[in-house]
Amino acid sequence: FQFALAVVLLSGAGLMIRSFVNAYAEWKSIPSERILGSRVNLPNSRYATPELRQQFFEGLTPRLASLPGVQIVSYISSPPGSGGSDWRVETQGQESLRREDRPMSYIVVAAPNYFSTLGVTLTRGREFADSDGLPGQEGVVVTQHFADRFFSGQDAVGKRVRFYPEGGEPKPWMTVIGVVPNIRQQGGFNQSAPNPVAFVPYRSESYRGMFVLLRASGNPSALGAAVRREVQGIDAELPLADMMTLYEFFDRNRWHLRVFGTLFSLFAAIAMGMAAVGIYAVIAHSVGRRTREIGVRVALGADRATILRLVLRRGLVQLGLGWALGLGAALAACRLMSTLLFNVAPNDPLTFGTVSACLLGVGLAACLLPAMRAARLDPLTALRHE
Repeated sequence: FQFALAVVLLSGAGLMIRSFVNAYAEWKSIPSERILGSRVNLPNSRYATPELRQQFFEGLTPRLASLPGVQIVSYISSPPGSGGSDWRVETQGQESLRREDRPMSYIVVAAPNYFSTLGVTLTRGREFADSDGLPGQEGVVVTQHFADRFFSGQDAVGKRVRFYPEGGEPKPWMTVIGVVPNIRQQGGFNQSAPNPVAFVPYRSESYRGMFVLLRASGNPSALGAAVRREVQGIDAELPLADMMTLYEFFDRNRWHLRVFGTLFSLFAAIAMGMAAVGIYAVIAHSVGRRTREIGVRVALGADRATILRLVLRRGLVQLGLGWALGLGAALAACRLMSTLLFNVAPNDPLTFGTVSACLLGVGLAACLLPAMRAARLDPLTALRHE
């Protein structure tokens, strides 16, 4: 049972560790350590119209771009991993579908240079220009998953789409001007594939709350005071929230993987140690009780290999039973963890295979030590053993 418990705990730890590694690799192409972000929430009392909100950010952008060490500035309604607005999507040729039958997509409001700030290269088309979003220039940039979902087998650039906000009137038709690699926007890690995402220009959808991003040549955290000064130079009563690097932002979203992975690993290490010590103690005690028997067998001609097999058989049976019980329990328990996992299945064969090999190796070593000691017994000493 100690061994079975170790199988369960180490399997859970293995899945959490793999999830942790996968989560950190999710945005590895983004230089997140060099990007400083901060949430700006414009109060409706002073920024009630889209024109006033656009005027604020259009005045802030050049001020931030002129700071020493700043390479590029942009802003986004929701950074990667922080969700977006769920809007229904209509493409040309599907106007006959009922509103409730149209598929959903994440909608994120982005400013020019957003993808350049993240270091993301478009696979097709271009990113936003300053004029995108003005009447007659309604452009949208979509992820590859969006393009595959709504324009399978076709070039998405140049296609027209229209979005339906929840409970609101449909937006104007927009033309796809670019396609970017898949960017995960959903905050949870229980979905293995990114949702389809569409990025609309800030001029066409002016949110009050935006996340300002600055890509720096050096340490971005050193720019914090200067960023606050420039923001309050436009509006002295406007606070900044959640100022941190994008790496810290991603790390905050992955806290549960780190915490649960550490806890599972700690408990699994303790359980594995207890299982190894327990099996060693059982086999050593069994060898001690059978010392005279082993001496008789050696005296009658049994070689070392025979004695090794004799002693190991009991330990291997216990290992096999513990492994089988633990594997069954682990498969059931890890299904309950599915909402905590990221890009790894709860019955991942690589994790379970590695855990099984590791534990069986530790268990075999625990059995082998008393077995080798028994094989080296002197028969005369063994026969005189009380």
